[in-house]
Amino acid sequence: MPNVSFNTSSSGTTTLVAAPGSGKSLQLLGFAITGFGDVLAKFRDSTGTPVEFTAVRVKDGGGLVAPPSPEWEWIGGDNKSIDLNLSAAIQVVGHVTYRVIG
Repeated sequence: MPNVSFNTSSSGTTTLVAAPGSGKSLQLLGFAITGFGDVLAKFRDSTGTPVEFTAVRVKDGGGLVAPPSPEWEWIGGDNKSIDLNLSAAIQVVGHVTYRVIG
């Protein structure tokens, strides 16, 4: 499965995985995220459709690991990217594991 690492501190939206092209969607299979301050991080597609449970508050070295699980696998819209939205300009690092469908 492909995965992408990230290291960002930009408030607002950062694209992690580019849109795959017409007729294809991205499925987020798992992720890990660690923050270095108090920030709310949300994974979503480029239309703003959120991953169901991933409003993650990270604080000073805290974070979350969500390994692949059929209980929450999320599929974005047609030809939409996987984005990370941060509520503040706080550094976060991690990775996402995904696959292309279609």
